[in-house]
Amino acid sequence: MKSRQTIRSLTTLTFFLGFAYLTAGQWVKQQSGTFDLLYSICFPAPDTGYVVGAYGTILKTTNGGSTWISQTSGTECGLCTVFFLNTETGYAAGRGQKNPRMIKTTDGGETWIRLDPDSIIGFQFKFFSLFFLDVSTGFAVGAGNDDKGAILKTVDGGETWVQKYAAIESSFYIRSVFFSDPTHGFATGTYSNPNYASRILKTVDGGETWTSESSGTKSSLFSIYFTDPSTGYIGGYPGVLLKTEDYGTTWVNQNIGATNGAFSISFPTTSTGYGAGYNNMIMKTKDGGITWTGLPTGVTEYLESICFTDENTGYAVGQAGTILKTINGGGTGAGEEEHQLNSKLFTLYPNPASSFISVESEHPGELTILNLQGKEITKQEINTNTIDVSLLPSGIYLVKVVGEKGVEVGKFIKE
Repeated sequence: MKSRQTIRSLTTLTFFLGFAYLTAGQWVKQQSGTFDLLYSICFPAPDTGYVVGAYGTILKTTNGGSTWISQTSGTECGLCTVFFLNTETGYAAGRGQKNPRMIKTTDGGETWIRLDPDSIIGFQFKFFSLFFLDVSTGFAVGAGNDDKGAILKTVDGGETWVQKYAAIESSFYIRSVFFSDPTHGFATGTYSNPNYASRILKTVDGGETWTSESSGTKSSLFSIYFTDPSTGYIGGYPGVLLKTEDYGTTWVNQNIGATNGAFSISFPTTSTGYGAGYNNMIMKTKDGGITWTGLPTGVTEYLESICFTDENTGYAVGQAGTILKTINGGGTGAGEEEHQLNSKLFTLYPNPASSFISVESEHPGELTILNLQGKEITKQEINTNTIDVSLLPSGIYLVKVVGEKGVEVGKFIKE
């Protein structure tokens, strides 16, 4: 029989991975001045941002979210999406029986003018997402007649629109559109019938023609984001985060957590990204989507949209007029320093594990296993070398140790 030392030399994975002291106050709630549902946020400059929401709500900040000023939109429809090319020129669009459902500003929101794509394309449209390549060329996606998903294109700054894609099936909504470069674009489509797999749409000719492929998942797909022409992500609910590294030829589902989802995703760098959505928690990755960690927000409202202006500064919006801000990547409390530990205060093995894990520490302490959403699975004193994990579902889990030397957090994989 092999000694424990021999086994450990073969299977130990020591937690070197930049442990951090856990701190509170990662996200600070801003004063929005409204209780309306907020759907979308966009920052065309570090301090200048816009938020849109229900009943034609538009809010603007010019000081990084310290204050938000309500603007007159001229519409009562629910504005689901906002896109600004710069601090002055932007668009907002949405759905509802109230016209207009698309508006434009060229003076930073001081005035909003009505655009009327419905009269051009011949039917009432529900807008879910906008994307503009430049001041002339842009795309709008959503659903038209009989809730059939459609993609519209403009080449004159929104004055006229042409339908470039129309779904055959009804109850098919196109939720998001994103261009990784002027010729390559992607859109996500979701059926209201959960028995059908969601679809990914792709263009390689600047949006003139689109092809449709199965996403491989029946989860609803809500948001798409590319960090470079070849690497992109699609967020959905429940429990789906798709990634491509080959220009959208293949998509692989990342492990974001079975009960999590991402209504909105934002990647300020190629490796660091965030997802916000259904369960009021924000998910974060530091390794290009390989692993995701839940960041508590301190609110109970669902979050609809997230936007980062740099690696540390980000915003999220959602129910009941909620606007959140972080200035440190969501990782520590405002004004607090994140202390990185590169010690060996405890050792866990084997990792990955299928039945049992062993934990060794030179100091007494309390060990807690949590899922990626921060929900406690088990807690116990470090007075035993073996912990039964055989009943845990496969996935990634957090291990938190509280002891004389502080608090450390690491991860292990349950096979």
